[in-house]
Amino acid sequence: MSSSLSGDTRGTEGTSRSYNLFPSLTVSRSTIFSALGGGTLTGKYNDGIPEGSRFHLNPTGAGDERVKYLNSTEGKAMVEKVRQLTKIAEELGGSMTNLALAWTLKHPNMSTCIVSLSSHIFRI
Repeated sequence: MSSSLSGDTRGTEGTSRSYNLFPSLTVSRSTIFSALGGGTLTGKYNDGIPEGSRFHLNPTGAGDERVKYLNSTEGKAMVEKVRQLTKIAEELGGSMTNLALAWTLKHPNMSTCIVSLSSHIFRI
């Protein structure tokens, strides 16, 4: 028996047959990183870029592309969709953060969700 969860039996004529001991474990699953879309799916940018946030301060210019996106027609359309989803999340008694993470974790092909924080102030 090998460590790859497959087995080997010898046939009557000395031929090998392979079989999978755990067929349900061979399904591929995904890990999602940045499930909150860089803060966008928390509702953080629903009213523009908040003062004191990393994109507002942006001393190194590292967030320039994100700021351009948030101010673009496409970015504004996405923020509007998040505003609408925020209302739904609140009607359900939760936050936009709750809704985004729940959707991610409920997906049948998702095994792991990695969330990183840019601030010590974070409310789920």
